[in-house]
Amino acid sequence: MEQVHLYVDVGDDRGLSALVRSLGWPPTEDGRLHLLEPYYRQSLWEKAENRSGLPVASDLQLMLDLWNHPVRGREQAELILEKHLLRLEVE
Repeated sequence: MEQVHLYVDVGDDRGLSALVRSLGWPPTEDGRLHLLEPYYRQSLWEKAENRSGLPVASDLQLMLDLWNHPVRGREQAELILEKHLLRLEVE
């Protein structure tokens, strides 16, 4: 099952709940979409790129933020790193 984890800059848990309610998204049991506040205060939004009007962290910044994240962070950072290493092997 594919899962998507999406960081949103809403300030706190109440802001996150308000966002979900405003979008009309009911909680579901499948857990495919996870909206998260960044674990660290500012690191995620440092030097964010703008893609289609949305701030997006670079892969390097995301790997650095994830590396010591307590919930599967290092595993996810390693997957991003592997993607870049595979890309280098192809070139």
